[in-house]
Parts: sequence; C-alpha cells; structure tokens
Amino acid sequence: MRDKDEENPVKFYDEGENTEDQEPKMIPNSELTPKERRWVILGALSSALLIGLVFMVGLGIIVALMIIFWV
Repeated sequence: MRDKDEENPVKFYDEGENTEDQEPKMIPNSELTPKERRWVILGALSSALLIGLVFMVGLGIIVALMIIFWV
C-alpha cells in the first residue's frame, strides 16, 4: 500500500512555519576526488558547448540557404 505522502506530493505550509529544515538540502557529492570532480565539470561544459555548436551550424545552414535562394 502507498503512504499518504506518496499519493499527494504537494505540501502546504502555514505562513509562519519554518520550511527550511523540512526539505532535503542539496549536498555536493563529497565522495568524488578533486580530479574526478574536474572531469565531471569539464564533461558538462563540453557537452553544453557541443549542443551550442550544433545549433549554430544549423542556423548557419539556414542563413546560407536563405542567401542562396533569395539572391
């Protein structure tokens, strides 16, 4: 059977109630070594740059096609 919390994940708080202690906090993973953490950060940055590059190439192709057909 399910608990009541699983059925209704939305929690309502009173106006004066302190909600900071009741929610889980984001704690960075301290199990990673500094070298592993650096590789994770570099991987995220490189994937973001790769996605941006794909969009720029797509826009470049669209602009090139517009120039070819409208000139």
